[in-house]
Amino acid sequence: MAIALDGSSPAFVKGTANPATTASFTPPSGALLIAFSMADESNTFSLSGGGLSWTQLDTVGVTSRNSLASWWAISAGSSMTVSSTKSGSFTANALRVLVFTGAEASFTGAHNVAQSNTITLTMTQTGSWGWAAFGDNLGATTDTAGTGCTWNDAESAFGGVAGGILKRTTADGVSGSGTTMSAGSAASDCSIIMVEVKATATAITPRTVRLPQAAFRAACQ
Repeated sequence: MAIALDGSSPAFVKGTANPATTASFTPPSGALLIAFSMADESNTFSLSGGGLSWTQLDTVGVTSRNSLASWWAISAGSSMTVSSTKSGSFTANALRVLVFTGAEASFTGAHNVAQSNTITLTMTQTGSWGWAAFGDNLGATTDTAGTGCTWNDAESAFGGVAGGILKRTTADGVSGSGTTMSAGSAASDCSIIMVEVKATATAITPRTVRLPQAAFRAACQ
């Protein structure tokens, strides 16, 4: 099964409320959930929801840049909300939870964060799909998605900052090769956090070899 963003994924949540909480949604059982927490500079995050065990992948929260964090969990198939709580400065806060079907049952993809407007990951599976959260500390909403990338959630302002969700336009990861995601050109004002979503392993069914009848008889003698 190919990796797909499931329609149950709740909408991007943004504003000054803390925590930022998604609308109720019901992801398919066993789906891979990827969450991106976003806030103004100098923040850390905690994430909860659905009674799931959320594992943080990366985080960054220095001054003069957006604070970002990435998380993963596996859906239990029940109705849920997810909340991202920040601890730190200012009030801007946002959250996006992505539900993937056809993805691996335990996250093992590449992941990282960069104090820049661009990031490159060495992918670990051919056909994997790169996704990223992008933050602009100046609140710009006109940063153009880089080559091979598309805005899944267009850059928008919340508080005094802005952010959005980027994806590779196609699932074009190549094992052992670098995949780049970027937006705009103001590297000194931006942060970006990226994950590699990998497809579920395909089971190989043993093939039964049938011998011609004469050969079968000879083999049994």
